[in-house]
Amino acid sequence: MREKNTTLDYLKMYFESVLQRVREMRPCIEYGVTDIPIDLFVWGIYLMYFIASFLKSWSNGWAAKPIEKALTVGGWFIIIQLGIIITLMLFIIWKDLADERRNNKPQSPITLKEILKKEIDFERWC
Repeated sequence: MREKNTTLDYLKMYFESVLQRVREMRPCIEYGVTDIPIDLFVWGIYLMYFIASFLKSWSNGWAAKPIEKALTVGGWFIIIQLGIIITLMLFIIWKDLADERRNNKPQSPITLKEILKKEIDFERWC
């Protein structure tokens, strides 16, 4: 039987906590009692733009130019969204490393130093 790699399990646990903190840091528009995430708002506007370009293409006898332009804009939106997510993840990892260096209490359930040394501090968890 193959031995389970605990380092990868701990890395998975760490990055799940990082992704959870990215979701919490996502900027929102406060509208009454609800918070609308800005990225969902932007994607909603893009969906309306895509539908409008689709209808314009249909009214012009299925011209490809409006749909091609809408898909290009969508591709740029995806690239920008991924860049924002990656930047937030790098910021959170950098913040964890800085907190670890300053001996502050880490916000993640496990630190990168513990993962790399393969020594888990169970006293901190209890």
